[in-house]
Amino acid sequence: GADGGGGQVALFDVTEPQAPKEAYSLSLGDRGSESEATWDHKAFLFHAPSALLVFPLTLRQIPADTPPEDRAWAWGELVVDGAVVLHLGPDSFQHRGSPPPKPFLCLPQTFSLSRPLLRLVLTWAALA
Repeated sequence: GADGGGGQVALFDVTEPQAPKEAYSLSLGDRGSESEATWDHKAFLFHAPSALLVFPLTLRQIPADTPPEDRAWAWGELVVDGAVVLHLGPDSFQHRGSPPPKPFLCLPQTFSLSRPLLRLVLTWAALA
């Protein structure tokens, strides 16, 4: 989250609702990363036919050359301020695009999660 060590998205197996189990997860960013989806359930979109997750994300990463003694409190540099698209694979969140390998496609925040964006996301998924 905003003052923690970044964010995480996870998929849970709820076959037994009383005992949900994490199937897999993906860590996103470092200190300063955040998403409206953590407090607004309407900021999250799942398109079942294409197995795509879409949500807003401000992604920050601590530079690799940051000394170890400073990493615990360092604030990450802004990498992405937009929406992230993840493909829900059988064993993990999978990248379906071209190199460099990243598990997400980023879109500017000026896009709203509307039908035109959904068409764009589905087109990207089909081409990837």
